[in-house]
Amino acid sequence: MEYLVATEQVEEMFGTFYHETFKNGGYCDFDIEYLDAAAAVRVITEAGGLAVLAHPGQQQNLELVPELVGYGLKGIELEHRKNTEADKEAIRQMAVQYGLFLTGGSDYHGTLEDGSSELGSCLATENALRIIFNNNSDK
Repeated sequence: MEYLVATEQVEEMFGTFYHETFKNGGYCDFDIEYLDAAAAVRVITEAGGLAVLAHPGQQQNLELVPELVGYGLKGIELEHRKNTEADKEAIRQMAVQYGLFLTGGSDYHGTLEDGSSELGSCLATENALRIIFNNNSDK
């Protein structure tokens, strides 16, 4: 949409074209189908990646951690704009219990998202980075 507006193919970002194409039964109006969390962790791990549970405060999904650890979960996102202090404490406890590293993440989706955090505003701690690189040193 940003390209279409910049090249003057449409007049506005969220105008008629957007609503007729991406909403209200338009030809690009469809839901994204996601893998289930266990399958996603398994695929990431098999590909040599380090799977991280994202947005646990926003999604309130820390109960998934014990199962996901069994599939190879290695980390949990701690620094996220929607994680409350209570969420962060629960995340830290879960990380200690299961030996998981903690990450940052602004959840930046671009300049057009209403209320988005600034890119780089929720950084991982140096300790988390050290754990990540030590876990990946043999790759």
